[in-house]
Amino acid sequence: GIPGTASLVRIDPPPIVLFGATNLPNSDFKFWFTNPPGQACTILAATNAAQPANTWTALGTASEVLAGQYEYTDLQTLSYQRRYYRVRSQ
Repeated sequence: GIPGTASLVRIDPPPIVLFGATNLPNSDFKFWFTNPPGQACTILAATNAAQPANTWTALGTASEVLAGQYEYTDLQTLSYQRRYYRVRSQ
């Protein structure tokens, strides 16, 4: 064979960064996060953060409001005393 200097490089996507989480006056909860532009992002929720990931409830998809910046508003917060969120990026 021909000698070479092949190497394997792993490139991880940047982490999702949450910002601007806020309780709205009508008791809805809104948050924003960053993710690579054009990604479909599903929002998941649970009442216990320790629940297995496959038992979290899919709430819907986040909207990309600017390139790489997404927002989601949870309209069901009055039904829960405490709620945890995850973002699943496809």
